[in-house]
Amino acid sequence: MMSSTTLQVGQWEFKCPGCSRKLDFIIMRDLLSSAMTAEELEVVNRQVDANYLRHPLNDVQQCGTCGTYSQRDFSKTWYDNIHRAVCYTCSKRARHTVEFCWYCAQQWTSGNSKSCGNASCQGPKPCLQILASCNTKTIGHVSGVPDTRACPRCGVLIYHKADCKHMDCTVCACSFCFVCLKMKDAQGNWQCGEYDDPCPVAKRQTVIPEYLR
Repeated sequence: MMSSTTLQVGQWEFKCPGCSRKLDFIIMRDLLSSAMTAEELEVVNRQVDANYLRHPLNDVQQCGTCGTYSQRDFSKTWYDNIHRAVCYTCSKRARHTVEFCWYCAQQWTSGNSKSCGNASCQGPKPCLQILASCNTKTIGHVSGVPDTRACPRCGVLIYHKADCKHMDCTVCACSFCFVCLKMKDAQGNWQCGEYDDPCPVAKRQTVIPEYLR
């Protein structure tokens, strides 16, 4: 069944097998409800949620200790490394600040701001693999643009769906060009021209940018 295949490969969006058009999950759920029991449908719902939350592009992470899901809030104070995140649930229970690693979800055990101290942590490797292997597309009049970029301000992965080259990061509000990766200047002007002006394609990113205040 199409739904089983989609979930098994870690996806949460369903597509028509004939035309590849994306199907709204509410519509898909109604279709599945005619062929599944309530218990089977609940399993599908939980798997969709798990796949969505697990994917790096959604910038959602689960604390490995208490299971609470978090999304980074850049209006709050961060340590030298934005991947050292505070779990407010664990902190409330322990009555002191408890941090976890945004990459591996384990508790931060090292005083080194660049490493969480857990031997099993792969750091940014999974995100870098996405940036290195993602497809390319044409944006406006420019071809060969990677369809996934790391925000040049906060490093969250962003997938280009449609429309122009100018992008606003929904996590840190950075405005940048998806083609050349230049951010707006100090006066708030685009450095690469209007939304449909061609500009040089920046190379695939090989590092995840740290948060720039």
